Amino acid sequence: MRWPLALTKARELRGVSQIQAGKLMGLSGVSYGNRERGITSITDEWLGQFLSKIDMQREEFDAIVRRIPVQSVTPSEDIPLYPTLASAGKRAFMPEDTGEEWAEKVPRGTATKHPRAFAARVRGDSMEPRVSDGDVLVCEPIDDEEGLESLQDGRVVVAIGVAPEVRDVDIVNGEPRRATPLPVPTGGMVGVWAWVGGGEAELRKTNKAYQAIRLPARHNGTVRIAVVVELRRPM
Repeated sequence: MRWPLALTKARELRGVSQIQAGKLMGLSGVSYGNRERGITSITDEWLGQFLSKIDMQREEFDAIVRRIPVQSVTPSEDIPLYPTLASAGKRAFMPEDTGEEWAEKVPRGTATKHPRAFAARVRGDSMEPRVSDGDVLVCEPIDDEEGLESLQDGRVVVAIGVAPEVRDVDIVNGEPRRATPLPVPTGGMVGVWAWVGGGEAELRKTNKAYQAIRLPARHNGTVRIAVVVELRRPM
């Protein structure tokens, strides 16, 4: 979808900064900015409220969308790194939840030309040995239903805004015990994508101590999928 780019253009047409736009919507500047970056989904209801705040009709916004060609932004040399986004068994957060915008930026590299590519650092061991704690994943967000429907089984993805991750059993004092679900309210989760039918998919874990996570395989305003295109392992 081209809504994130159109949102930026609509805001700029009205002479509103990201910080001002966030205040209009009761959000921090970072939280609002995540919608323009395509990290947080833009729902019809949210968009309608925003357009009302900046005194723009939906027809005018739709005209802006139609004028935006696919991949119209020239990719920058660097991409943002979310230091706490990609859960693999440890709690994950979006930047606004930690008070940080970016810990750093990292080189784009040659794996992606997507204008809104980003990187996320892995937290936890649920994807061992394929992905390890501390690895950096370069990701391309899926922008529309067509892109989601063409996603193939076996791709490593980051699902943003998903349900809790659960370790099947923990060993406590030498005894197995069911683990408490780990809440990931606005963070992301790493997993291997697998279609399971009925319009649903699973995030499967390569560490068998963890359960697969069932996902609705549609953009529903809360869950976003980004495909991992490069893994960078610390030396």
